[in-house]
Amino acid sequence: MNDPKETKKYSFKDYLILYIKGFFVGIGNIAPGISGGTMALILGVYEDIIRAVRRFNLELLNQILTLKFRQAIRSIPWGFLIPLGCGAVTAIFAFAKIISWLFDNKPFVIWPVFFGMILASAYVVSRRLKTWNGAFIGALIFGALFSYFLSGVLPAKTPDAAWFLFITGALTISASFLPGLSGDFMLVLLGKYRYVLDAVSHLDLYTVGIVASGCAVGLIIFARVLEWLLKRHHDITMAVLTGFMLGSLRRVWPWKETLATTIDRHGKIVPISQVNYWPAEFNSGVLTVIALIIAAAATVLVFEFLNRKKD
Repeated sequence: MNDPKETKKYSFKDYLILYIKGFFVGIGNIAPGISGGTMALILGVYEDIIRAVRRFNLELLNQILTLKFRQAIRSIPWGFLIPLGCGAVTAIFAFAKIISWLFDNKPFVIWPVFFGMILASAYVVSRRLKTWNGAFIGALIFGALFSYFLSGVLPAKTPDAAWFLFITGALTISASFLPGLSGDFMLVLLGKYRYVLDAVSHLDLYTVGIVASGCAVGLIIFARVLEWLLKRHHDITMAVLTGFMLGSLRRVWPWKETLATTIDRHGKIVPISQVNYWPAEFNSGVLTVIALIIAAAATVLVFEFLNRKKD
């Protein structure tokens, strides 16, 4: 199943395997730090997804505008995309409820896990550079400083307006397109992870629809830009991304003090202003946080090991 052509014939077993692979890709996309792109690489469908995305181009748009619907439909590898997409959507809706519950009942678990995953993912991305020189180190520092200050400027609660949700969707899918970089990491950075998670968990089709529309545009436009950057300026792009992820650790720092809260549309108390702090004493709570960070980081590194072993 290495060529998702529209003429390819799939058996029931093929569809089932694609659904299972899509499910794991969806898991990768719902947890910040575990990249859906990395999962796709490990499972051997990353290049197939890229080829499938390339089918959504100006030629397809021209076919639709000229009412050549049959030709347009045949140009898309639906037999590959539908089972893969259904598997991913199933995972996202299933795990959204679990993570939403953790936010409500075990919030002290969430931030250490996110911190560990993103820290390990930064290491994974940095390994894609075979050598480091002054230019790459400068790019890393630039990315880290930019992300660090952006994390401080963005409030804990960002706008819920449709335009911001649309942009969030576009940036999220673009981040998901890169192995090693998680789309949900982008949601965390933009302060929309919990918001979108609750929308999925509560079947808020309006919010999900706007974010999904942004994802569709981002997949067609920004993903191509990112792909071009990786082809033409791979190392400098990876250096910037590594710095970007390191700087964003400010956003997911495990020890936070909430200064102000509000009630969201679902009646839940959510923070609108938080500050990071360093724990005053080394106790069992601090040990638990450290253990969660290590476990989360180890999970990402295991996926990276499996990916390298497969290659």
